[in-house]
Amino acid sequence: MAPTIDKLRQDHVNLARLLSILEQELAEFDAAGTPDYDILLSIAEYFLIYPDKDHHVREDLVYRRLLLRNEAAARRVGDLAQEHKGIARRVRKFATIIGHVLTDAVVQRTTVHGALSDFVEDQRRHMRMEEEFLFPAALNALTDADWSEIEGQIETFSDPLFGTDAETRFAELHQSLQAMASQDHPNS
Repeated sequence: MAPTIDKLRQDHVNLARLLSILEQELAEFDAAGTPDYDILLSIAEYFLIYPDKDHHVREDLVYRRLLLRNEAAARRVGDLAQEHKGIARRVRKFATIIGHVLTDAVVQRTTVHGALSDFVEDQRRHMRMEEEFLFPAALNALTDADWSEIEGQIETFSDPLFGTDAETRFAELHQSLQAMASQDHPNS
């Protein structure tokens, strides 16, 4: 099939795992507890690094090729580049607010909650749209030659969290993901 789509779908699985952690931390916050702000910042940093260097690059290549093969299907997806810019703005806002909290700046709880919940909701909506519209349309419309050309344009970028060697700055987040996985599969 199309290795690009397989990679994008795996990225979505990984991103969904991070969004689940954000939702757990948001639930802690909503219960008047103290979320793990370091984990929140690590997740924000990951979203600031990886999607724009690899994931969104792949999606944009697929989208541009889909525009050539089936413009109506591509238009149903919408303006993917603008979507990606909006996600980047929301994650920067989220990261900035968490950074302020970590430096003991006074930040209203509603501001923290709003930035975090807006980001999670928008990211989940965006991934659903891609899974429901972009990926199936691309798989239906693109040829083997299209996929080969897309693959040839992709620059390899190692995933700093889910790759073979998680970067040191994401070590705590990597451990949280492993703990969450072991809770989901206790006999593994």
